Amino acid sequence: MLTDLNKDIGTATLSTSNITPKAAITYNHLNLPTKILVQKTATTLKGTITYTYDATGTKLKKIVVENGATVSLNNINYTTNITTTTFYRGSSVYETKLYSNSTVNTALRYTSQLQFFGHEEGRVRAVRPTPQSTTPITLVYDYMLKDHLGNVRMVLTDEVVPPIVYPAATLESIGSPQSALAYEASEHYEIDANFVADRENINGLPAYENNNGFANDNPMLSTVQRTAQSQKMYRLNGASGQKKTGLGKMIKVMAGDVVNLYARSYYNQPTTGFNPNDYLTLLSTLLLSPGNPIAGKINSASLQGINGGGPLAGFITNRTETTNSTGAPKAYINIIFFNEQFEYVSGSYEQVKKTESSATSRFDFLTLSNIKVPKNGYAYVYCSNESEMNVFFDNFQLVHQPGALLEETHYYPFGLTMAGISSKAAGKLENKFKYNGKEEQRQEFSDGSGLDWMDYGARMYDAQIGRWHVVDPLTDQLPNWTPYRYAFNNPINVIDLGGYIEWPLQGASVINKSDAPNGGWGLKNTVVRTSTYRDTDRPKGGTNPHIGIDYRAAEGTLFYSLGDGKVTAISNPKKGLKYITVEYANGDKVRFLHINSVASGIEVGSSVFEGQILGETGSTGTKNAHLHIDATDKDGNEINPEATNYGKYSNDEFFGTFGGDYTKIRGSNTASANADVGNSKQSNSQSNSGQKSPTIKTTKKGVTVSNISSGSWWNQFVDKLTNGIADLERWLQNGAPGIQ
Repeated sequence: MLTDLNKDIGTATLSTSNITPKAAITYNHLNLPTKILVQKTATTLKGTITYTYDATGTKLKKIVVENGATVSLNNINYTTNITTTTFYRGSSVYETKLYSNSTVNTALRYTSQLQFFGHEEGRVRAVRPTPQSTTPITLVYDYMLKDHLGNVRMVLTDEVVPPIVYPAATLESIGSPQSALAYEASEHYEIDANFVADRENINGLPAYENNNGFANDNPMLSTVQRTAQSQKMYRLNGASGQKKTGLGKMIKVMAGDVVNLYARSYYNQPTTGFNPNDYLTLLSTLLLSPGNPIAGKINSASLQGINGGGPLAGFITNRTETTNSTGAPKAYINIIFFNEQFEYVSGSYEQVKKTESSATSRFDFLTLSNIKVPKNGYAYVYCSNESEMNVFFDNFQLVHQPGALLEETHYYPFGLTMAGISSKAAGKLENKFKYNGKEEQRQEFSDGSGLDWMDYGARMYDAQIGRWHVVDPLTDQLPNWTPYRYAFNNPINVIDLGGYIEWPLQGASVINKSDAPNGGWGLKNTVVRTSTYRDTDRPKGGTNPHIGIDYRAAEGTLFYSLGDGKVTAISNPKKGLKYITVEYANGDKVRFLHINSVASGIEVGSSVFEGQILGETGSTGTKNAHLHIDATDKDGNEINPEATNYGKYSNDEFFGTFGGDYTKIRGSNTASANADVGNSKQSNSQSNSGQKSPTIKTTKKGVTVSNISSGSWWNQFVDKLTNGIADLERWLQNGAPGIQ
């Protein structure tokens, strides 16, 4: 693919007869994209995306240059170019962000910042007070929960963060450089200045401070002003033509988060009639709060249509009074939870209290404490009054305690994220390694647009169309399949680990059909034996006893060599049973029967290696498509093909550790052999420092590093890794002092 006009990659020249695209993607000798041009208009370039790889195709760097972006700084919009550079060093990812505008660059730039590095269950994330901080304040562990296809479904963290304490709505006219009221109305709460009341006009109001007894981090107020006596309150009245709801604020929340709500309330006249709130009015005002996370995602009419009548209307109109609130004004602090589809989930409220004895006024501190978020979505908090009398509110304040859940992601079968039901916690580093565990190439530009590709290593995949942009590097092995397909068009049972030929989900377990519920149909990541070795319970017409083993396999499933060996026979009649026989190192001959075809390049006399694709399964046999395997020893005696391990690795290791790529097994074997030779020549003497020399050895489980004592070069390496890529590279260029 050279252009994608749907994503503004490249341009089109319109003529009277056709549209001729102008190429916008440049590839290297490995068919990997190196430069992509993204258009803003037909004549204006929005930006460029550039990739750098090593000689084997491993991605080292990604540079995104965005032209003419709008960046807001201190409520002032600036036009600037943005250059974002991502560095990849193994599982570690660093990022640099620079701006062409000097004012913005001084305030927002950062260089070579460690974002995260991987561990076997997820990632270790760097946490900083601001992106511009030169060193992380701490490193936290995030854990990724995956399904049978390796798709990341949830990201959980062990990070314990302090509560997010939003500024209280003090409504004060004091403050600098702007008033507290102006700041609160522009940044946090839905406030109509016409309903802000002065203390001097509220009879009998007792003295209290501009806080709720804990932090009120309003940056417009000085420390003294935050503890000064309050001079303002917010007036709500349920009478017609008055304001019944106010101080609304909406935030993004995740299931398991905890929300607390606080406010001061006061009224000084007998309770009169009331005018119930209606959900339509509430939903209209809901979108007015500043910084609303759903702004632009839905309009008022759609919001009202989704929640027409039903549970939300019931929550607003059907409210139970307590003993302390019977006879009090129908005035409340409220919280409503919506899911990701903006549907009402649940709500809570706290009513003002009734007056005591013969008193006609009541001043209270209202709280809604430890309200657990039921579902991913949004929380809307607000004050309300349905009684036809004045009720005043002040210091309305929201405290949000985030939980362990950072992300929840759902997918369409071919990998496209189901955005409507997926969630991400606000303000956290997004996990881009999602579908099949591959890195998303998306949202490169500040408006949220980008490539919407996934990097599988050998190729980029487009989940929007379920196809690759370039051919499979191993396409000659399956000439009957289009080289642009993904997962043999069966993404529920087959995945592609590296952009090469797919592999069926096998190695986790093997089970007999007779031992599995429903005969094993529907089991994932499981191989089902439909007939065992020497099985006598055979269908009519079948060999009895069975001389081999049958494995259920849909027609066209790939099968692999069990070890290193040589092909001794191939039967490929026009009609009848097709098979291939491989002789392994111990002299055993293993026959693979009921096949459709043999892989390209394999013939009698060919050497094959452990894990190499031998061909595709067929549809012949007594019942259901399956692969039959039988074996004889070097003397021609019938043997159980599962009784001997012809290779070094299990199915689980082959498909999991090596991704179904036999060339990686060969590379691992070579590395292991070289390591063994090196170790035989290496003495066990210690260096002058008394430390053992580090030994690196490739094993079945991967690369392990041993003989590293406390305080050795490994600690230096971790320090350099944390400090940034530039520091690490300088250390390595200087010979990595400390490595013995």
